[in-house]
Amino acid sequence: MIQRSYPAIQTRRCTGRGSSSRIEGAVRPVDQTAYGRDDGNCLSACVASILEIPIECVPLFLGTDWQACILRWLVGQGLSASLYRSSDHVPRGYSIAAGPSKRFAGRMHACVALDGIVVHDPHFSREGLPYGIAEYLVIHGTAREVLWFSSA
Repeated sequence: MIQRSYPAIQTRRCTGRGSSSRIEGAVRPVDQTAYGRDDGNCLSACVASILEIPIECVPLFLGTDWQACILRWLVGQGLSASLYRSSDHVPRGYSIAAGPSKRFAGRMHACVALDGIVVHDPHFSREGLPYGIAEYLVIHGTAREVLWFSSA
C-alpha cells in the first residue's frame, strides 16, 4: 500500500508545455507514451499525473472491463475511484475527464481536470477534449475520503 501525504494545493506549482498542460497544485503533468487506437495510454498518464508517479508504474486500462481493472489496481494502492456522467455531476478538485477522441472515432480520450475544466492533456497535441466531456473519474480513498481539493 502506498502511504503518502499530499501537499496543499497552494504549496506547489507545476507547469508543462502549452496552456492546457499547466497544473497548479498537488499533481504533476505526465504525458502519454503510447498513442494507438487500441493501445493508447492517456488514462494511465492521467492516473500517473494525479498520483505523482511515473507512467511506468501504472498499467494500461484497456478494453470493455477498464473500469474493473482500474478499481482493482487502485485498491492495491490503498485507493478507489468513482465514475460520474458529466450531465449528472461535475466534481470539485482534480479528476480524470473523458470524452470522444478527436483522433479515433468511437474511442474516448482522457485528460486531467480541475473543477471540471481540463488542465492537462497528456497527448502531445494539447487539444484537450474539443467534443466535450462525457464522464469524470475521481480518485479517492477507499472510504470515499477526498484526497485532492480545488484551490477555491
